[in-house]
Amino acid sequence: MKEIDKFAKECFAFCNGMGFTKDWVRGGCYMHLEVSEFIEALRGKRGDPLEELGDVLQSILSVAEHHGLSPTEAIQKCRSKMNNMLNEKGV
Repeated sequence: MKEIDKFAKECFAFCNGMGFTKDWVRGGCYMHLEVSEFIEALRGKRGDPLEELGDVLQSILSVAEHHGLSPTEAIQKCRSKMNNMLNEKGV
């Protein structure tokens, strides 16, 4: 198992222990909130951007784990999609 998949399990266990529900409805709200906080940190309005990025990753990985989605497989699909787009563009 890849490190990111292990970390997803760790994030999910942490969120469950804290009572952060990661079903689609509530998980989607958590992801939206964390991304908004990350953007505000990037704009220099509040918080540390790296800490907020970590919160975004934790939220996304927890929801993925809840739904049985492998981050490693998602990364592979993303790389394939990027390569296809570059090939189509002739890069």
